Formats: sequence, C-alpha cells, structure tokens
Amino acid sequence: MRIVQFGDLHLDAPLERLSKNAAVRRRTLSRRLISDAVALAHRTSADMIICTGDLFDSETPYYDSVLAAAESFSKTSLPVFIAPGNHDPYTAASPYAAVEWSPNVHIFTSPLPETVELPFARVTGFANTEKRQSLRPLRNFRVKGGDLPEILVLHGELSSSGDYFRIPPEDLSASGADYAALGHIHIHSVSRFGKCLAVMNGSAESRGFGEPGEKGAVVAEISPGASRAELVPLDGIRSICVSAEDGGKNEAELEKILRARCPWAPERTMLSAELTGRPHADASLLSERLSDFLCLRIIDRRSEPPELPRGRGLPTLFCRRISELTAMENDPEKQKLLRSALEYGLSALENREQPRGSGK
Repeated sequence: MRIVQFGDLHLDAPLERLSKNAAVRRRTLSRRLISDAVALAHRTSADMIICTGDLFDSETPYYDSVLAAAESFSKTSLPVFIAPGNHDPYTAASPYAAVEWSPNVHIFTSPLPETVELPFARVTGFANTEKRQSLRPLRNFRVKGGDLPEILVLHGELSSSGDYFRIPPEDLSASGADYAALGHIHIHSVSRFGKCLAVMNGSAESRGFGEPGEKGAVVAEISPGASRAELVPLDGIRSICVSAEDGGKNEAELEKILRARCPWAPERTMLSAELTGRPHADASLLSERLSDFLCLRIIDRRSEPPELPRGRGLPTLFCRRISELTAMENDPEKQKLLRSALEYGLSALENREQPRGSGK
C-alpha cells in the first residue's frame, strides 16, 4: 500500500520579516500546500493521507486556515489521519474541534493509543493534548499483528528524554509496527528500527533561515519488512545560505553568482548571502539588487588585508610568497586558507598574539 505523509506546516506562524501584504499572500499560499498534498496522493495512487501534527502553529489560527484544511481534505475520498502536535494539541478549544470535518478525516484525540482498522491497513495514532507533554506513548505498546500492515502516527522526538512525546528507538523496534509516520523535527529523515521504518517528514516548507534545504511531503510504500519512503517537493518556502567572495567584484557580478547558486524562485526563497574576501562591492546596493527575494539577509564577513611589513626581512619575503600563491590559486577555499596562513604566519614571525579563532 502507499501513503502520503506530511506535517509541521505551522499555518499562521508569525511572519515578522515580511510586510503586512506579503504576509497575507504567504499565508494564502501556505494553505494551498494542503491541497497540494492531497493532489500528490491522487497523482501517486496513494491509499491514505497522514498528517503528523503542527498543521497549525497555535491553538488559535485564523479561521480561514481551519476552513482551508477542512475543505482540502473534504475533496478526496481517501482516508485522512491527523495526529495533533505540540503546537496544535487536541483540546476542547483546539482548531480541530472548531469545525466539522468530512467523514473521511479521523483526528486522534488522546495520548493513549487508538487503532483504526481499514481493509488494507491498521493505523494506530496518538495525540498531543498539551503543549509540553513528556510522555513515552509507545512504552509497552504492541501492534495487534496479522496480515495487515501496521502503521503508527504521532508527533514527537526520537529520544528517550525531552519535554515532548518521547519515542526511543527501542520502543519502535519492540512495537512490531511496519511503519511510523513521525512529525515534530523539521528535517526529513528515514531510519529503520527492527522491521519498523521510522520516517520524519520534516517541515512542509521552511519557516526561517535556520531550516535550509528541500521541503515537501513523503510518499511511502508500506509492506512488512520492506517499506520505503522518499521526499517529494511541494511548492512552498525554501531557505538557503550561499556565499560569494568579493575579491574586487562589483554588485552585478556578486548578484549573478548568488542567483546562480539558488535553485528556487526568488519570490519563495529566504536567501542568506554570505560575503567573504576583501571588501569592494557595496552591500547596500547588493541588497537592492536582490530585493525580489522573499527574505534577504546579508552576512558580511569581508575583511581588509593585514598591513604588510616593509623591508627585505623574512616577514616581507613570506608575505610576498603567500601573495604570489594566492594570486595563482583559483579555488576560493584554498585562497581563504592561504589568507589565514598569511595572518597566522605574520603573527608568529613578529611574535604577536595569534588572530582569534586559531584555537591555540
């Protein structure tokens, strides 16, 4: 059987770096990712859809977001399972209790295991019911077993300690489940514990500069002892950090380098641009040239060259040789290494304190 798994969309999370109008547009586009996940399920002939929690960023999202989620899931006949997370725990006042969901949607409501048996699979889910819930829900839990694939759905940490649902790997292995759909950690990962394939879907889109890389939904094929999963991109926000060495380049040249190293459309990309080398281009003018990116952060690590000694002594000869090697080198990393060698070498030759970061 095949499933589509996603979560950690965090609808209506604060978008402090965006203008008010841009934030409204982004919220609208983020809501569409639910429909995109449903469309992916149809396109891949999936048997069910699983949401691993933190669909909403808080217990009080915009009503528009709750309606968008309910409407998206109502447009499919596939069974949908939702395990509320720590940001959107199931309570009497939670968004999951605010609207009437279509009959194909099953929302788990307790931290205790609840099992739903379908003709083609058995699904056991757990709900966060508090923002911080230091429980070990799989302790002593065992699946029923039999001919049906056994699937677990929960939102927590692959750890034996912490302030949220704790999921030690040994609990997954001992559970007898074939597959565990997990949310909470915003990085996609796939691990196997015994016969259980544990899949952390990661965030459906980047929420900040600290969440780089590809994002989306997981398409998994589940069979006893032979499950497999892959991440399929959705059209949401991405974050990336790229670097460019100044070295005498102008703003247009640096812009071209940075854009070439970004694989996604600027309007949905949070770009963190790191400038290295010797300062030449104007960082403010570069920011203006890159203003079409959704969010932009310039990290200026450029520095002036050290003052070279005069005369004919060993320091002068050392500086001349390092400068010649740097001029002949095309690899930016090796150029950076040579510049560091120049600074540390001069410090040693002149019996000065070594530059910070030397670790000595």
